[in-house]
Amino acid sequence: MTRVPPDITDLDLRSWFESYSTMSVPVKCVKVVRTYDTKEINRLESKREEIMNKYKKNSGHVQQVLLQLELTRLQGEVNQKLKEKKFKYTPAVYVTFAKSSMPEHLLHTLKSQQRKTWKSLFTRQLIDMKGNLINLKKAPEPSDVLWENIGYNTQQKRKSRIMTNLSTLLILAIGLVLIMLINWGERELKDDFSGTIFSRELSMIGSGLISMINVILSLIIRVLSEYEKYATKTGFATAYAKKTAIALLVNTAFISLFANIFLSTEYTFSANVLSNIHKLTIYSADGLLQNMFYVFITNTFITPIFNLLDPEYFYKLYVRRRFLKLGDNAVTTQKEANTMYQGSLPNMSNKYAQSIKTLLLTAFYAPAMPIAIFFSLLGLLLTYWSDKYLFLRRNALPPALGHDLNTSMLEYLDLMVLFWALGNYLFFGALVRTDGSLTYSMTSYNVILLYVTLGISIFNCVFPMKTLNANILRIKRLSSSESENYDEARKGFSTDYDLENPITRHQVFNDPTSKHGKSKKKSGGVDKNLKARLGDSILSNVLTKMGFNNK
Repeated sequence: MTRVPPDITDLDLRSWFESYSTMSVPVKCVKVVRTYDTKEINRLESKREEIMNKYKKNSGHVQQVLLQLELTRLQGEVNQKLKEKKFKYTPAVYVTFAKSSMPEHLLHTLKSQQRKTWKSLFTRQLIDMKGNLINLKKAPEPSDVLWENIGYNTQQKRKSRIMTNLSTLLILAIGLVLIMLINWGERELKDDFSGTIFSRELSMIGSGLISMINVILSLIIRVLSEYEKYATKTGFATAYAKKTAIALLVNTAFISLFANIFLSTEYTFSANVLSNIHKLTIYSADGLLQNMFYVFITNTFITPIFNLLDPEYFYKLYVRRRFLKLGDNAVTTQKEANTMYQGSLPNMSNKYAQSIKTLLLTAFYAPAMPIAIFFSLLGLLLTYWSDKYLFLRRNALPPALGHDLNTSMLEYLDLMVLFWALGNYLFFGALVRTDGSLTYSMTSYNVILLYVTLGISIFNCVFPMKTLNANILRIKRLSSSESENYDEARKGFSTDYDLENPITRHQVFNDPTSKHGKSKKKSGGVDKNLKARLGDSILSNVLTKMGFNNK
């Protein structure tokens, strides 16, 4: 649930949901997990972890006492804040029901009773709960939630996303300038090395530089996407994949084309694109397609090679060997040991983006360069086997992501038809014979066919084909005949919402009756081993200076 007002209590939510019980589907709420603004608790936890790392690595007895006292004081502050729950409520609530059939029944019932007003066009997903418009949807997995981002309101997220989109456009503009400079430099140098082997080497160098720009572009977009403050890891991964796919495609497919147009000395802009397109240096020896030929070759091998030669993996190997050479003198924390020996997480967003870029790039240039299909198939095959090796031998288990990432990226495949039609439209008029005359006459029949294919492809992309297919085929979703019980299913859960929530987590672990709880122990004070090593006199002076009672 989102848009939940802070004055609505957990009891109000339980009562409201359970009021929709029926004889066939009785509704019962098991858990109501509220969310909070965790910025303050995250700051305290980071400071506590920093002090703990210093404590474990410091060999001085007096310094250890000072650090442990500071750690105890900070831990007490954290526990007090958690106990009093002096945190700002956020409008997101996670509700767990006794049976798996209850949420589906509620969503169907509530959405059928939506308030029908003129605002329904803008609020059709909102539900009226006692005069408050709230949003109901199936919750993501507990481990998928980015709890630290829930405290950001819609206005803050919208502002950050506008800034990141503008930054991405700026980066693409810089990429356009760089690639145009690369193309201009190639042309200038090719004039000097025309007809020699160096002409082809320059094209290969240019394609390699474009690939390097794509790698840097992907890294920058990842950093920018983190500032958009998505509420789930799936939301972040989807946004990162979309931006990366579009940016890589524009940077690889279209910027080279624009550079060819702008640097052409014979092409003139006009309303009729086909009348002048043959003047571009597309099929010439040093033209666009020669450059793109080497781009396809580079794209075929660069992704699997970069996957196998992962700098992070080899850096971890170096750190492990250096750590093992220290022998008994090696000191590390548990978190540092985990980071050192844990495999790197696979970047699923970038993998999706690279695949979509390859498919759309191939669809656009295949009408003029059919061999691009072969290179792309080979590249996808090599990438598949390199990824399979990495998943089995190097990578850690990736986080559990929702289906939105897969669904969103599959929708980009509809664009392949449009890109194929655009490629046909663009390269149709560029084919010329050896004597300079057009290969295909610009008759009205040919032009009509080009516009028909463009129109069909645009209709396929714009029209909601999913809705059309559902209405024509009348696909009915079959509901499960058995409803899973929460008390039985939770035995196989690796986590839950109250365990992942930073604010409610301590209550679960400190509850002796909980599955994850622990018996209460008296904490705080100074380690007894330190007392024995320091002696009473030194310890008394240290405690007095710190303002503690040495008893």
